[in-house]
Amino acid sequence: TPRGRPARALAHARPTAYPTLTWQAAHLVARAQAATGDTDGAARSARLALETMEQIAARVPDSGLRRAFLSWRRAETAREDADRLLRG
Repeated sequence: TPRGRPARALAHARPTAYPTLTWQAAHLVARAQAATGDTDGAARSARLALETMEQIAARVPDSGLRRAFLSWRRAETAREDADRLLRG
């Protein structure tokens, strides 16, 4: 399935508290869910990705590093996709 590997990565990342893997896997799962028409699942996964990214950013003590993380193209794409999926 299109969600196979990202979904397995997400299932592993969450209980191990690995936020970097969590947001990236959640983003990929959200995209796969949206592509298969699972809009509710896509919104849930997108929200998880977005919330996890926000938690990471909030813990970065250096504002320059925080900005670098948030402006990283992969992070920007995840936020843009999440915004789109959450708007429905």
